[in-house]
Amino acid sequence: MLSASLPAAGNVCLTLRAIKSASRSQTKLLNTSRCCIPSAIGMATKALLDESDFQTMGQDMARYDELRESVIKQSRDVGKLAKQAIFSLHRSDFKGASDKLEKAEKFAAAIRDDILAEEPNLRHGSFSAAMEEVKFFNTLTAAQSQTCAL
Repeated sequence: MLSASLPAAGNVCLTLRAIKSASRSQTKLLNTSRCCIPSAIGMATKALLDESDFQTMGQDMARYDELRESVIKQSRDVGKLAKQAIFSLHRSDFKGASDKLEKAEKFAAAIRDDILAEEPNLRHGSFSAAMEEVKFFNTLTAAQSQTCAL
């Protein structure tokens, strides 16, 4: 750990971890609490993170957002089908309810296998809400089968 206090350069105090690069004679600075430090020549500043690091972070965030949007859209379809299955059940259209629920479960499995396997944090929110609709349908059919058995 290297701590440096630079009072002449605007009273900037930084805590840095300096790591020697094997391919360069310069020291790479990582884990800083500030973005820039004064260089030894004049008062020019150096960025402590490479631009490629920001590009990588941007690409990761864009990919996460793309997956999130996909989960939201596909989960809406699952929830809509599950609700339609519930409405069909209320109308005593058991065949239609079963077909709609089967489609909803296929869509949910596709979301789970394709997207949530890659990004499990996206399980919360839209996907959970859609699965609640599917669970509610299953609860209704279980309650109905118990009522019919009596």
